Parts: sequence; structure tokens; C-alpha cells
Amino acid sequence: MHNHIAKEHRISIGTVSRMVCKAKRKKEFYSELLAKQNDIDEKHSSIKEAIESMISQHVFLDSVESIHDTIQTQHQLKVKKKEVHHVLKHDLEMSFKKIIPISIHGNSVRNLVSRQQFALQFLEVLKSKKVILNLDETWLGMMDFRRRKWRPKGSTNSVPQLPLTPRITMILGLDNYGRVYVSLL
Repeated sequence: MHNHIAKEHRISIGTVSRMVCKAKRKKEFYSELLAKQNDIDEKHSSIKEAIESMISQHVFLDSVESIHDTIQTQHQLKVKKKEVHHVLKHDLEMSFKKIIPISIHGNSVRNLVSRQQFALQFLEVLKSKKVILNLDETWLGMMDFRRRKWRPKGSTNSVPQLPLTPRITMILGLDNYGRVYVSLL
């Protein structure tokens, strides 16, 4: 019977038998276990409320350590970093991902409306069968585009960058029919 319970709850058989022995010796064991779990749940809910208030105030959540420090100083809660991580990961289902940089005004109301108006005008121009040419210019100022390298222990991982002189400038054009126009300067 212990092995079925252990398998169901993903714990060892020895843990199940120890808990059964403790429950037989001490009649309040189960109520103490439930009280301890209730304390943990209350602590997690207070951490969750603190994090949700930080989110509503648009606080930048950059690391578990900074969130932990903010919770302890501003919300006066004595919590562990492990508990904060658990609430972030499991209760709030948040994940720690790479930041994708955008322009500071990229999603402002003004720019969203401007992009919408452009799209409406663009669709009207497309209906009139006109050729639209989109041009972009870029340049290559270096020749080494490697981002990683193997290195022996004790040596530096730096690679000197030799600038390309004169730099190569490229102009690329693309029309609405898919034709590409390239110019190298």
C-alpha cells in the first residue's frame, strides 16, 4: 500500500512510511501538517499580492533578488528568495526571458495610431495598382562576424576587430511585386 501512495505522490516509500509512523505516534500530526501547509499558502498569497502590486505599478522585475529585496523593504514581509521564485514560476506562471529592445516610443498611442493610418493609406495605394518601392541603406564596417570561440584555460577570449576601410555600403530596394534592387557602393 505504501508503494502505491509513494508512486501516486512521487515520493519515496521510506518517506511515506515515516509519515505513517509519525501519524500513529502523534494524533495531532495531520492537523499540524495542514496548519503548516496553510501557513505556506498564506505566505505565498501575500507574496503574490505584493508582486501583483509591483506589476500594477509598472515596477521593472529584473531578478528574484531585486523582487525579494523590494518585498522585504516595501511590503515588510520576511520571505526567502526560494519562495519568491516559486510564486513567480508556479503561482503567477512567469518566466525569465531575454529582453527584446524596442524604441522608447515604439508602442506609444501616437505611434500605434500613425501605423494604423499608414496601413489604411497603404492598402488604398495597393488597390490602385501603383508600384511601391521600399529602400533601405546599410553598411559593413567590419569583416569578422563571429560571436563565440573556444579558448584554453587562462587565456583571454578577446579578438581584435580590424575595421574594413573603405566600408561597404549597400542600398536595397524591394517593390510590392517582390522584385529586388541592389546597389553596392
